[in-house]
Amino acid sequence: MAKTSKKSIYRKRKRIFFWLLVLLLLLLFSIGKRGFIQHIKVKIEHRKLEKEIEALKSETENLKKEKELLKKPEYIEKVAREEYGMAKKGEKVYKIVPEKKDKTP
Repeated sequence: MAKTSKKSIYRKRKRIFFWLLVLLLLLLFSIGKRGFIQHIKVKIEHRKLEKEIEALKSETENLKKEKELLKKPEYIEKVAREEYGMAKKGEKVYKIVPEKKDKTP
């Protein structure tokens, strides 16, 4: 068997120490409340909440517009006719029912 020199032993120990240090740093960054993985999870949640906020702002604007429209009698009449099938006195309402298609040949 060949004898290993002191330099090669020193290099092996140095390499092992380096990789243990790298492993330790990775563990520190990935575990705990302030770890790297937790940081990424928080960023993802933050983006999701920002998108939800934008959607809610848009919905709020639409509801404000509809609120203003509901102050006009013409719009109320339109909604009553289209969504609730209401009619004025003397008018007839026709409801079109689509045919049911039979699946058997």
